[in-house]
Amino acid sequence: MATKMTTRTRIRIGAAAFVASGALVLSGCSSSIDGEAVGSASGGGDSGNTTTSSSRTSVAPTTSVEPEEVDVFDLTVGDCLVEDLGFGEESVTVEGGQKTVPCSEPHTFEVYHEHVMTGRSYPGEDAAIDEAAEECSIAFDSFVGMDYQDSVLDLFYLYPTEESWAEGDRVVSCLIGDPDGETSGTLRGANR
Repeated sequence: MATKMTTRTRIRIGAAAFVASGALVLSGCSSSIDGEAVGSASGGGDSGNTTTSSSRTSVAPTTSVEPEEVDVFDLTVGDCLVEDLGFGEESVTVEGGQKTVPCSEPHTFEVYHEHVMTGRSYPGEDAAIDEAAEECSIAFDSFVGMDYQDSVLDLFYLYPTEESWAEGDRVVSCLIGDPDGETSGTLRGANR
């Protein structure tokens, strides 16, 4: 009988942090800021947890479409999230389902890339963060159309924790958002 993964962490990579660390890694279940582990929280029951970091005040987008709830472990490329997952907080744990809408509706984050980590054993949180940061930054450049370090947009990621790795989680989810507020439409090719 399979058990439900309960921990997922989300992190923001700021341009200064990326430059200072050289590379950060993102994956679905733990998080890091500037190469420093933020810590992950374990939840109970069947909800997933995610940690986040950012510098924006929390404001939920307004949308004309009823958001669909998607488990944090089931987010895929092209999903757009209406909840800010902790903008304005140093580190926040987000549990359970995440509200998604079509990207044509106002939203705070867009899942723009996924990376599957390999290996039999968990590489450790620092290595997971480094791999996630590097993969999400590379994908950011081609998705947005410019280098992350020169962009006004923010990069966030979800990466596996040791606990979720043991349960089969290998996915790094890369998210993009605009620190100035919600967006409508994809940020693909935004070149800003």
